Amino acid sequence: MTDNPSTTCISSYCLFKDRTSSYNQTNGDSIMNITQWLGLASMILWCLVSRFLKHYAFYKDELIDLNLQSSADYTIKINNLCEGDYNEN
Repeated sequence: MTDNPSTTCISSYCLFKDRTSSYNQTNGDSIMNITQWLGLASMILWCLVSRFLKHYAFYKDELIDLNLQSSADYTIKINNLCEGDYNEN
């Protein structure tokens, strides 16, 4: 069996990595399962939050557009005219 990494390394990073790794945990498999479920839960939460923010942004955009007068409110677009010379009159 390999030697414990904390006895061969004296830097603070090695000690921190050694103490927080699943190598020294009493039940490493259950800790891995917990972190995997936490990762899945956080991913689902972020998906829900991003969907909420998307709908909230569309709602706020409509609200701002209803309360704001712009030149786009008074434009007219005409399509499928016959070929010829046209002017704005």
